[in-house]
Amino acid sequence: MDYLSTRGGAAVNAAQAIEMGICPSGGLFVPASFPALDLQQIVSRGEHYQAIAFDVMNPFLTETEKTKLFAMIESAYKSFGDPRVCPLVPLTKTESVLELG
Repeated sequence: MDYLSTRGGAAVNAAQAIEMGICPSGGLFVPASFPALDLQQIVSRGEHYQAIAFDVMNPFLTETEKTKLFAMIESAYKSFGDPRVCPLVPLTKTESVLELG
């Protein structure tokens, strides 16, 4: 997938955009297009946060090998105290908060 600067310029791939951080023009990198996500697939993951993160990130990091991407995601979240990573904690019947831990 290509990434473009919000201030114009040549397209770069995801690895280049991540490495550069900010565009030489001072703009921000944004995807050249936004892929459709399969909501049913994401919902079917239940509370497996790493699998959901993979489903969301994979279409944006097309040059990254799938097994490597999943390993990076698992590594990023392994230190979280709750296996759900960011669980919703009910406060009342109609209100919940996202617990970040």
